[in-house]
Parts: sequence; structure tokens; C-alpha cells
Amino acid sequence: EREAKATATELLRGVAELVEKLDARHEAAKAALEPLSKSSKCLSCVKTISMTETLKVEGAGILCKIEVGEIVEEIKEAAKDQGSGLLRAQVRRSSGAEGYATVRGNQGTLYFEPSSAFASCQKEGEEALAKLSEAVSQASAGIKERRTQIQAALMGAAPETRAEFTRLQMKVGKTQQAHAVLRKKLSEAMKNHTKTIEVEKTRLQDLADK
Repeated sequence: EREAKATATELLRGVAELVEKLDARHEAAKAALEPLSKSSKCLSCVKTISMTETLKVEGAGILCKIEVGEIVEEIKEAAKDQGSGLLRAQVRRSSGAEGYATVRGNQGTLYFEPSSAFASCQKEGEEALAKLSEAVSQASAGIKERRTQIQAALMGAAPETRAEFTRLQMKVGKTQQAHAVLRKKLSEAMKNHTKTIEVEKTRLQDLADK
């Protein structure tokens, strides 16, 4: 009986380690997908442009240069500077500096395009979900592999040991369901992102045409 209890405890410890890893992967996947729900609008610089103090170009002091490839947050929607005809937006750089920048010139020159950090977040989310999927498979396989041994050992094990094994089995099942929910969340975020980018492009074009 003592040997059976020791065996049950050892097998249970192995399963618990797998479930602990599963929990960590689950939390990492949730954290990786969280940024996808944020709706901040971002612009990607496609032509170097100055960031100024005011919406109006005439007499505005230059704060800095925004270089090609830099991503800025649009904190106030683009509007036309009636004096110059330029389409300008209030933006915030990653450094926290804020100012105004031309999004589109009066002859149609593009300085920014709608963008976001979505692509990198999507990649991180997919990688986290892949690791979670692997952890789910390992935990399920670990329980299946040990099931016969565990069932035999549990016959002589303490009630709390049997209860703990049942709890761990149920936890793996619940995490499998949670994985499916997170996968659906990523899919929906991808669809919403595509729609948002197209709407923003249309909005900027309409403003430029006015």
C-alpha cells in the first residue's frame, strides 16, 4: 500500500508539472492576444516629413522629423489646413512627443498610410497559440500515457490524491476549450483589422478630395 501511494504521488507530480506548463502557456497566449483588441489608430510614414507645433502650416515651428518606416499614433483625426490645402493630423511618436504632421499633400503626395502594430501582435499571438496547443497536447498525452499506471496506483492512494488527479484532468479539458476561444478571437481580430484599415484609407481619400 505504501508503495502504491508513493507511485501515485510520483505519477501525479508528473501530471501536475505538465499542467503547470499548460497554465503558463495559456496566460502567455492571453497576454499576446490582448493588444489586438486595442483600437488606437496608427500611421506608417512613407515619406519623410516634419512634425510641427500646430495644425496650420504657416508660421508653425518644426519640432522634429518623422522618418520613413516610423509608426506614429493618430491622436486626432486628420483635417485639412484650409490655408495650404494639406491634410494634417495630430500624432504621437513612440517617444511620447506630440505634434502635427501632413498625411497627404495638396497634390496627392502621400506621407503616411494607415497602419498598426497588428502584424507583429498577430505573429506573437499565433506563436503563443502554437505553444499553447503543444502544451495541451503534451498534457493530454501525459495523462493518457500514465492513465493505466495511475488508475492502478490510485486504488491504493489517498482520496485527496485521486481527487487531485481528477481535478488536473478537468483542467486540461477546460484549457483545450479556452484554446479554441482564443483561436477564434485571433481570427475575428484579423477580420476587424482588415475592415478598419480599408475604412481608414477611404476616409483619408474622401478628406483629400474635398
